[in-house]
Parts: sequence; structure tokens; C-alpha cells
Amino acid sequence: MLARAFEDLGMTPQARGAQASAVITCRGDGLAGHAVEADPMADMWNDEDKYWRDSYGTRPYGQGIPYDSLSGGYRYGTEAAHRHPGRGWDEVETDLERDWAGYEHRGESTWTQVKDAVRDAWDRMTGKHSST
Repeated sequence: MLARAFEDLGMTPQARGAQASAVITCRGDGLAGHAVEADPMADMWNDEDKYWRDSYGTRPYGQGIPYDSLSGGYRYGTEAAHRHPGRGWDEVETDLERDWAGYEHRGESTWTQVKDAVRDAWDRMTGKHSST
């Protein structure tokens, strides 16, 4: 539904990137005329979170690890792929590692613990296939 709203507004996928947010007017559920700030990355993350929650245990690095230990990495990789369109993993890995410590959704996980999850999410978003 949110993706459709952005299409209706003429927003390209690039404009909907990690930093994009929009104010849309709701026309249902008694909210007519009220502006609602929407974060397209949060909406997309909900779908990705479900995917990773259902499949992380099939990944070699996910064996015996609680999902919550990796979820920040998946989210970081998902968001990073949208922040760096057209760039390859080798071009961004060093920056992502450096910035991991300040990422708001990292929890207690270290870069070493989540690097494979970040890469997996990056590859999923960019259409590449990871070897992990």
C-alpha cells in the first residue's frame, strides 16, 4: 500500500531510499485530511524482517544463534544497499564496518558477529548471491 502511494506521488525507487520520507494524506479510517509521515525504509524492513526471521536458520552463520543477534545486521545491509545504489560490496564494506558501531539498530552485536548477515541482506537487495 505504501509503495503504491509513492508511485502515485511519482517517486522513483531511488527517491525512496534510506533517507526518504514523505508526507501523505490518508483518506480512510476517519483520517481524511490528516498528514502522516511515512518512512518507506521502515515499511520495507517489515517485509525483509519477516523473510530473514523465517530463513536465517538455514544460513551457515545463523546456526544456533538467536535471530535477535543478527536482525540488526540484516537491517543494516538492507538499508545500506539502498543508500549506495550502483556500488559493489567491495566498495562499501570498509565504510559499513567503520559505521557499524554507531548504527542505531545494532544492539550488542559486533561487526564480526553480523558481517555475514549484512552481506547476505546486501546481496539480496542488490540481486547478487553470497557465498556464505
